Amino acid sequence: MIRIIVLISLIALCSIVYAETPAKLLPQDLLSVAEKCNCEQINDFLDRPGMIDPPFVYGVLPGEKENSAAFWCRNKGKKGTYSLILTTRKNEIDTWSYEIIITTPNYPRGLSVIPNPSLPLSEFIYITDFKAHGPKGIKTSHSAISSYYDGIQEIYYNHNGKWLIKEYD
Repeated sequence: MIRIIVLISLIALCSIVYAETPAKLLPQDLLSVAEKCNCEQINDFLDRPGMIDPPFVYGVLPGEKENSAAFWCRNKGKKGTYSLILTTRKNEIDTWSYEIIITTPNYPRGLSVIPNPSLPLSEFIYITDFKAHGPKGIKTSHSAISSYYDGIQEIYYNHNGKWLIKEYD
């Protein structure tokens, strides 16, 4: 009888611990980068209706797909803000370097890569100055990052070391 009570108690305890542990939405290597940025995964990211891409994408930059990634994370120090992080490495044994592309109060959307979209940079605005448009007469020449959900899309593109954004709704 005591064994049965102990067994039931252990099962109940394990189910409580399991229920309180959020599912991993980011791969471990990206979670490690998020920690360095004082960020955490967005546990409720998938708690909305309809299809949504994941909060991360590999293969953002030219080269081996596993050596570049972008992901959304929730900032620990700035309540209600999110950051889009770009992380890169030279090879699988190298450590990840990173940069914060943008920090925003807007709830993140699913990420994907748009290979060579060939869009005019004049239709983009600089993330550091939302009044300044990209250069005229130049189109995107490499992949861009798409953040999309429910008919709203933001495209992030790096031109000469500066990030630009284009929004669709």
